[in-house]
Amino acid sequence: MKKLALLAAVLLLFGLTAGFTESSVDVSGNAEVTFGYNLDDGGMGFENSEDITFIVNLVPETTVASDMMEGWYGYIEFADFSVVYDQDGVVFYNAGIPVFGEDTTGDQLADDYTDYYGLPKIYVTEPTVMAKITNGTIFVKVYGAPAFEDVDLVAPIEADTDVSDPGDAEWNAVDEEAEGDIDEGLHEGGGLTVGYDSDMFDIEVFLADYDGYSDATDFADDWLFGAKVSASVSGAELTAAVGKGINGSYVPIPADDDADALYVGASASYTLDAGMMSVVPYVGIDAYQDDNVDFTFEFAGGADLTFTNDDSVGVHAFYSAETRANMVKGFDVELVLAEDAEAGYVPGLGVDVLFGYYDLGTDVVGDDPDMLATVDVSYMIGDIVPFVSFDYDAEGGIDARMFVDAGVKYTGIPLTTILAQWNSGDLGADPSVKGYIEVQALVEM
Repeated sequence: MKKLALLAAVLLLFGLTAGFTESSVDVSGNAEVTFGYNLDDGGMGFENSEDITFIVNLVPETTVASDMMEGWYGYIEFADFSVVYDQDGVVFYNAGIPVFGEDTTGDQLADDYTDYYGLPKIYVTEPTVMAKITNGTIFVKVYGAPAFEDVDLVAPIEADTDVSDPGDAEWNAVDEEAEGDIDEGLHEGGGLTVGYDSDMFDIEVFLADYDGYSDATDFADDWLFGAKVSASVSGAELTAAVGKGINGSYVPIPADDDADALYVGASASYTLDAGMMSVVPYVGIDAYQDDNVDFTFEFAGGADLTFTNDDSVGVHAFYSAETRANMVKGFDVELVLAEDAEAGYVPGLGVDVLFGYYDLGTDVVGDDPDMLATVDVSYMIGDIVPFVSFDYDAEGGIDARMFVDAGVKYTGIPLTTILAQWNSGDLGADPSVKGYIEVQALVEM
């Protein structure tokens, strides 16, 4: 009976969406066989594997909005809603009841949902709603949370996912949670944004209160104030933003109970067209003060060079400093380089280099600097591509891990890749390790 009801709902969904947009099916994946030989213990054998993605977009990600008009008019937008069936999605449960889309309890159903319930996995993404009164340039936004997240203008650079994250990762993770708290509060209370939008300048000033007027109890008269200014002039991109709590208000801060917090940020970049390449230097700063006492700072700077043949070079730096005990202090620097195998300066040569040194100068006991170096080199000779790669990962206070891969690919058969390679294993843990050899045939679409 439950299965029949679900089938009826799915058929109804198809019927309701048929006139709105055409559904689509995306299928991709691969299947392979691999023969491996372990040089250290002599073990050998075959392994088969497959990786398939099957997605039906019943309602593909869509935005619907009212028409633009002349003079002053009202505008409302329902952005990025969708209905999708995903055969490879993750389904969660709450007290034994399946929940589509979001884990509300932290309990994840490890096995395939269909193994337990025999039901498809359908995800519904609700639209983001924005409404404003505008004349095309000046606007008053009457719905849509003020963009406090725009104050956070400095992003971390650490690419070593195997070691501890830099301080900014803590900052951002907590910010996302706090932004959710703010958004929830503004549904109870409210706010508005007054702005000016042009090709050259964007200005927004927003004012909101935490809990409105009907339930003004613990957070009575708690206000949120913010402003953001952006300018785009002759290749330069400039942004400045501020968020301020008044009388104990919430702002996107690490501790929910911090009153009168101040959050400021600024960033600048410039795109220089130098003929055969474009150069984009940038700088940024974030500062956060809680209770009008302690300040936390984050600085970022660097430059990216992109050549007309898609080769690129980038140098990035990040520094954080603060007095809170839950954030790692330190300096991060990273160099990235890429030579495109098809369009680069050396025909057929592909090179990717990453060198990063993270958490330098940290004052956290036991948190030593981390270093990551990766080099990938390949060379196309028609359908034959020999390659070699090297990875060096030195986590603070722990012996470095080192890996070397070398081999050759053959792509002369349509939809097929034949691979022969040697994998060293972790040479940092045991320099005498011989690794293993693999021969693989992969078919994909």
